[in-house]
Amino acid sequence: MRYKAACVQFNPEWGAKEANCRELAAWVRRAAANGARLVVLPEMATTGYVFASREEIEPLVETIPGPTSAFFGRLAQECRVHLAVSYPEVEPDTNVYYNTAVLLDDEGQLVGKYRKLHSFVDETRWAKDGDGGIPVFETKLGTLAMMICMDATYFETARLARHAGAEVILFPNNWLNKAPSLSWRARALENDVYFIAADRWGEERGVRFAGGSCIIDGRGQILAQQDTGDGLVMAQITLNEKNVAVQEEFGDAWERRRPSEYHSLVINSYLWAPSTVHSLPPGTESIIGVLQPKAQPHAPQAMLEGTEAAIAHVCKSTDDPPDLLVLPEAWIAGGEGAVRWAESIPGPLTSTLMKWAEQYGVILVAGVPECAEGRHYSSVVMVGAEEIYGVYRKLHLTLRDEAWCQPGNLGVPVIDLPLGRVALLTASDLFYPEIVRCAAKRGADLICAPANWPRELPTWLWKERWVGNDTALAVANLCGGPWAGDSSVFGNLESRDCLRVEGENTAACLRLRTEENSCIRQKEILRKLQPFWYDPLVTPKSTIREREDE
Repeated sequence: MRYKAACVQFNPEWGAKEANCRELAAWVRRAAANGARLVVLPEMATTGYVFASREEIEPLVETIPGPTSAFFGRLAQECRVHLAVSYPEVEPDTNVYYNTAVLLDDEGQLVGKYRKLHSFVDETRWAKDGDGGIPVFETKLGTLAMMICMDATYFETARLARHAGAEVILFPNNWLNKAPSLSWRARALENDVYFIAADRWGEERGVRFAGGSCIIDGRGQILAQQDTGDGLVMAQITLNEKNVAVQEEFGDAWERRRPSEYHSLVINSYLWAPSTVHSLPPGTESIIGVLQPKAQPHAPQAMLEGTEAAIAHVCKSTDDPPDLLVLPEAWIAGGEGAVRWAESIPGPLTSTLMKWAEQYGVILVAGVPECAEGRHYSSVVMVGAEEIYGVYRKLHLTLRDEAWCQPGNLGVPVIDLPLGRVALLTASDLFYPEIVRCAAKRGADLICAPANWPRELPTWLWKERWVGNDTALAVANLCGGPWAGDSSVFGNLESRDCLRVEGENTAACLRLRTEENSCIRQKEILRKLQPFWYDPLVTPKSTIREREDE
């Protein structure tokens, strides 16, 4: 199915509901005249957004259905469009207020509504968090879901919509930071859905809004956008158009989810102070680095020699040598199928890493092909001079991995070191937001993710995982041939510290602070999760299929 979709960018007048509705109607008519069949309006575009109290917004709230839904229902019928509209709602039985979006079909009928789950600071002055979960709606234009603004910061919202079958997510918002946001693109990419983001712009009561309204496809690519000013953004929607790059790497990425590993999602582990719940090691400063070797498939000796020379250079030739250095996944095999180099842990390659750790005074994290009890794993080891601190077996395999190894069975280790709490994953796992969140919710200050990430997949996703979890991240990738390079280390959120490696057999290092009051330790973003809605994300696939068969 193909059709045109549109989002309206608009700067409403605070409190002027009638005037705002007239102007919004004019934009909807323009969209319809240009062929749009689906139109999304910004968050609370009928009333403005910044209200100081329940009493202040009281004259503007209304029931659903009510006058505003009736007005826009007539408009939707007139224009023959499906229309998403956001405005403040009152529940008549309780007199409780919500920040709500409604969906109207092209016959003017109210299809359904969505109450915002994750409140931003302004809503906490007057609105209750949504109590209806994430509904999806079967329509002539496919299966649609709605989210509102702050919801996009939390991957769980869009994931729940995708879990229920959503193909297109309608996203009214009042975004404050730079837009289009990486979080919007990530929600589209990781769920293979279209994401239609209608933002407002301008300033209201001292608050400045970003604009950047856009339409994003399932590759995370922006099809059309408007930076600032009132305007109309339009693009073609093509349902069932799959992300080829993701399919070539993961096959059916959704089917590779590991719900049994995600139970931290439903635990409210940051409701209390992190020091109380997680017993974290004392905060400190350290230097974290990533090393980017040139891929040389089938040349393990060359990989060993080149990697050691690069480690020696970064550890001996700088004033601030790294305390911890991350190497890529399956680097000894040049990123290719690694079964012929698989070994037990400890084994020869692990011993070599420990020798380097002692010689150069650094903790090393590296991908090591593992053989254990007749099974093969793409594993990650963390070693010091005299100790293996932890082993992780990759949970989310790619199609390339399936040619030689099995999914991991050890969970996600979090390891307490003098520099902080460290979790081990691989970059392929970073494609799955659930497992990154689980590591963060277990108190990780730093996630180390060895990679063999191909050029066809976007490396900007790594940055979103950093920002979206208040957790430092170090991704070491191979470069050359099919590999993307772009090895990066993302540090303190307060100063947006991040560095990317340039060139082959080189490294990037930055200073990481894990003091008690740092963003990495406090993880304020995790305090605003709504985990009591997230049960579907940990439901085993077999259970889902049994329910579908009933």
